[in-house]
Amino acid sequence: MQIPDAMQTQYQVVFLPWVPFDWGAIGSSMRVGRVVFQPLREFALEPPTAQFLARYLERFRDLHDRPVPTITLCHYAPEENGYLISLSEQQLQEIRDAVNLVLFCVLWDELCEFLATGSRIAAPPTTESFEIVMQAFTDEMLHMESPSITLSAHGMRYTDKLENFRFSIPLNAYLRGLVRPAPDLLHLLQCVFDMEFPEQLRSRILRSLEWFRIANQKDYPVQTQVVSTATALETLLAPDENRVKRALADAVDDWLRKQWGEWATEAQRDGYSRTAAGFWIWDFYDLRNRIVHGEPVAPGEMFVSVPVQRGHEVGSVSVCKADIAAFTYGILLIDHLAQHAYSGGLEPVANSETLDESGDNFLRDTLWKVDDALANLGWRRRLEDDPKATRLYLQTVLGELLEPLSCESLIRERSQERPEPAVEDITKG
Repeated sequence: MQIPDAMQTQYQVVFLPWVPFDWGAIGSSMRVGRVVFQPLREFALEPPTAQFLARYLERFRDLHDRPVPTITLCHYAPEENGYLISLSEQQLQEIRDAVNLVLFCVLWDELCEFLATGSRIAAPPTTESFEIVMQAFTDEMLHMESPSITLSAHGMRYTDKLENFRFSIPLNAYLRGLVRPAPDLLHLLQCVFDMEFPEQLRSRILRSLEWFRIANQKDYPVQTQVVSTATALETLLAPDENRVKRALADAVDDWLRKQWGEWATEAQRDGYSRTAAGFWIWDFYDLRNRIVHGEPVAPGEMFVSVPVQRGHEVGSVSVCKADIAAFTYGILLIDHLAQHAYSGGLEPVANSETLDESGDNFLRDTLWKVDDALANLGWRRRLEDDPKATRLYLQTVLGELLEPLSCESLIRERSQERPEPAVEDITKG
């Protein structure tokens, strides 16, 4: 007897099929807000649900037509709702927001590495690996020998037998190495989901992260990447619509001068003073306007050669301007969050404090990459070329980090490790 639809239990599985998370380093699961990411191998179910999911998930194949080992399940507040529940649109949006946040932590960290060193540790960052798949099923389907499933995409629905489907991994996802979200970034960005976080700012940040995801879909034309990255910046900063370009340049100027002070690279143009980074973002938004208004833009105008110092040698790499703008977006996003996050809660930090001085020691690894990238872009002076500046920088910004290496601290440690020798012992030698 066929079970009426109203009497059937509705299930839904939400998962990332292609992301090769490094679960050995991450652990058995990863939580972002109310969303828990879990590798399929860690998820135990009773039959026949387990059998149906196994049959369905094995339809996701690698380039050699083998089931992929990268299935990551996305659970929404499982401690409250259980698993495989049918989710509301708002709950599904929270999962998308959490995925976008994890994606940013992976892609932006790799982008910083590339701009700092001129080399990539994996295939170029892209969002295609982070495809979210949602599939509904019912009690009746669990007991069918050959169930049918329905796919919905681009406003269309298609139904067929489960065994007739094959979902193939994107090439760039297949070529990637293991993925681990930068722990320091993930720790900081988590605060956007806290109840005390300002709602208006949270909405802006989450919408800007969606535009960051769109901008990093590498199958899109470069022009689309430029416009999408500019939109991510606008969404984050919410400037007055008549002063967008000036507001973006001012925000970059303010951050760079706050972070680097006199070592920020200053420039003059047409009687105006800005940092080199401020003028760069001004020109980038001009490029965005030309694209949006249909003006001709040569392909070469989309890229810039960035000098990269490797030891005593200096080479160069070609970088898309959209990537440099995405790097700038990440800087401003982190600065927004660092002004609200601190250990134990949420509270604005003093205006005079830099990102380092805010007390967030978790960002040390990221800051080293950012500083090298800024130097390669010509947005800050290289401290190694100015010994006096280097000493002052180490004393002020990195003093806390280097304190254990100071002479005073070494003397204290050694005096605690061994007793001070008697006078007669000293005179013997």
